[in-house]
Amino acid sequence: MKDMVEYFVSQGYVRGESIRAAPYDFRFAPHSQVEYFNELKNLIEDTSRRNNNKPVSIVSHSMGGLFGLHFLQSQDKDWLDRYISRFIPMNCPWIGATLQLITYASGYNMDISVISPLVIREEQRSYETGVYLLPNPHKWENLDQVLVHTPHRNYTVRNYPTFFNDIGYPQGQAMMDDVVNITRLEHPGVKTTCIYSVGVPTPVGLEYSDGFPDTQPTRIKGDGDGSVTVNSLAYCSRFLNNPGDRSMVFRGLDHGQILKTTEVLEFIKSQLVI
Repeated sequence: MKDMVEYFVSQGYVRGESIRAAPYDFRFAPHSQVEYFNELKNLIEDTSRRNNNKPVSIVSHSMGGLFGLHFLQSQDKDWLDRYISRFIPMNCPWIGATLQLITYASGYNMDISVISPLVIREEQRSYETGVYLLPNPHKWENLDQVLVHTPHRNYTVRNYPTFFNDIGYPQGQAMMDDVVNITRLEHPGVKTTCIYSVGVPTPVGLEYSDGFPDTQPTRIKGDGDGSVTVNSLAYCSRFLNNPGDRSMVFRGLDHGQILKTTEVLEFIKSQLVI
């Protein structure tokens, strides 16, 4: 968020007063972060008080959109009306990301060649948010879409129990069952601007050789932001239908670039309470 913060400081916002951060532990799903959400609520109330009791806008990126949605749905209407102006999630994997399947099958080193994916695989498999971000078996539009191709078996969202067994991590199914429906993909109860980018080649499927799951796959590409496919990014249109809601689509920006692009930052500023 460095570029975003610097942009808004240049526009007159003040660090620690009118622009504030709320980082969370990315390893744990929302139901394991009760203390964090209590602190977030206190931070929002304090920020409002510091700024003439104006309501606050929440700007999030990636999985932060799911965390933000979960938080807002946990508050009562009076509190939302008093303290929240707008929710602005960017490039959120609303119904998951196909790329996340690499983490469980073979480890994902984010294409950093000096890091062995197999070395970090066990740690990555232990994160609650790993299964939280897998393609959602209840929301994925094409339940028969093959997400993982191997010489011996193909896997769709219908095949998670078999997938987890075949990669030697059967406990993954129990982890998924524990988190898959934590965040309801329903309206957050506040005005929302959903921002996402498309036009970047993005993994829509993984193709493995005979070395599955201990080799890296070929990534079958489709549309999205380079990390999240367009069907997941655009899912917000399914539940954002209240007056004041808006969606904005940018082209050619990858998952991280959306945080650094002046055109996007200027649009976000247009959505904020001055």
